[in-house]
Amino acid sequence: KPGAVQTNLAKVFAERGEQSVAEATLWQAVEADPNQENGVMWWLSIQQERGGEAAYLAALHTVAALPGSWRAQLWMARHYLQQQNVEQACVLYEEVLAGGQFDRSALQMISGDLGNNGHIPLIVELVGPAYDEHKHDSTAGLNLLRAYQELGRVDEGEALLTRLYALGFAPIKSHLDQFAHAFEDVRRQEDKGVPIDPASVTINTVALTKPVWHYGLRNADWLFAKKRKVRQKLVSSPCPKSWRKQNLPNRSARMISGAIRVASLFTWLSRFTTGMTMQPIVMSRSRRVRGRLYLGLRSTATHCSISSRQRRSISSRARWVVRVRAIKPSGGFH
Repeated sequence: KPGAVQTNLAKVFAERGEQSVAEATLWQAVEADPNQENGVMWWLSIQQERGGEAAYLAALHTVAALPGSWRAQLWMARHYLQQQNVEQACVLYEEVLAGGQFDRSALQMISGDLGNNGHIPLIVELVGPAYDEHKHDSTAGLNLLRAYQELGRVDEGEALLTRLYALGFAPIKSHLDQFAHAFEDVRRQEDKGVPIDPASVTINTVALTKPVWHYGLRNADWLFAKKRKVRQKLVSSPCPKSWRKQNLPNRSARMISGAIRVASLFTWLSRFTTGMTMQPIVMSRSRRVRGRLYLGLRSTATHCSISSRQRRSISSRARWVVRVRAIKPSGGFH
């Protein structure tokens, strides 16, 4: 870029002791690219050394007046935030965002400065609508997530979390996991003591083609072997209400439920078998029970049969068997 080349040339002149030529060349670099951070910061520091803070602010206004400039406006806004002049800072932020000429680091700077000065709601108001995870720095996304967390706006935070997970960007994965746990903790706190309206609750069945914990890992498909030729497909489902009517001990019911989950996991790990778990869940307009797994629903799990002799074996803590019907592939499950 011309601005960067001229800035490097100005450094050469400065090392030779030709200060006047270096400054003239540096200003040409600033005019060529008023958003080139190294060149602009060097020129501003020269003005500050000569005239103090007043000269620094005047230089910022000079650079901000150049065509296409936006970085100087952000530095001016930072100064206004430090002086508690939030209104003037917001005017500059809105001007930069409306211009749309900023680079991918601009939203990181805006959100960082607002957060460091305690103006969390403004991060959501200004950065939220402008942030595009495919165009802008992921750090701005993390700052926005932090703002949603601080403000208790869990729905918006989780929506952004899903978008950032979809990037598959390893350096921020651990940060995203921390936010996911934090949002879940907020939901748990909100759930405590909240009454549920029975009329708002419905029970549906969801087909899980992966282990339930896999969905929380956000597309961790590398955990499973790549399927080769599928020879059989397996369906499993919990049916604890049926077990209660058969007077099975709780421990035995848990053992059977665990066996069904193990069978499902085997199909997911196998290269030659695919599996599906039909999982009842409670759906409600209430946030307390939205999308929660429900294990108390009678299920028509005809693929899982336990004879009376096997039930006596289970009750006596001897060996027991869970029968699973394998279904050959014929068009697949839908």
